Amino acid sequence: MKMNVYQVKLTTHDFLFFVTRELRVGVVEKYINNTALLYAINIFSPVHRVVSGTRPYYEEDWSKFSIYATPAKLLHDRETVKISYNSVDEDIAFKMEEERKRAFPKYGAYQMFPPDTQFFFYTIGGKGPETIRLGKKSCICRLKYEKLKVESIKRGEFTCSHPINPRHMPTDFTIKEGTLIPTPPIPLFDNVTARGEHIIAEDGGRKHYIAIPDKTLFNGVFYGNR
Repeated sequence: MKMNVYQVKLTTHDFLFFVTRELRVGVVEKYINNTALLYAINIFSPVHRVVSGTRPYYEEDWSKFSIYATPAKLLHDRETVKISYNSVDEDIAFKMEEERKRAFPKYGAYQMFPPDTQFFFYTIGGKGPETIRLGKKSCICRLKYEKLKVESIKRGEFTCSHPINPRHMPTDFTIKEGTLIPTPPIPLFDNVTARGEHIIAEDGGRKHYIAIPDKTLFNGVFYGNR
């Protein structure tokens, strides 16, 4: 039985909002960290977390996922829009109540991706749902899956077709060069040349080079004949 590999196109149906870093304005990178994608794609997994305390449970959850998703990258160049907000700081609100004085709103702005923004990523192990929610306001996103033909699995040097989450790669996987992308909770690398185990797949005209994650961390994913 062969592994199932898909190229996925994600299309936003609302404003997609998350903060990569805050420099007076909440700034978003043109990437979606696969930490969020893994939970969204594996909606039918045994993992169902709403509130689980103050510490993350990423490593405990990874082994329960049956689908691995790579980080997503903007498919076409698309400008973000800046949306302003105002709010009353909690400390000022309490002080206002105690002293019966006026509180002045706090003003700020966030960058957001507008509706109909498209990203792409890959999945290993199968298809997820066709609708997911992402970001701080649970933006509705539609997913379109294209099954790729797996030509081979090789170990060696290759140029990766997608961004890399280094925390998900096995210990013998080496990134020889790439661009660091500051995307919490784990920085990503793009434009990567690496050495390690990878999938070579094709869609009828183009080859795709997809890094295989650490199988001991994501041991619920089917990687092909065992």
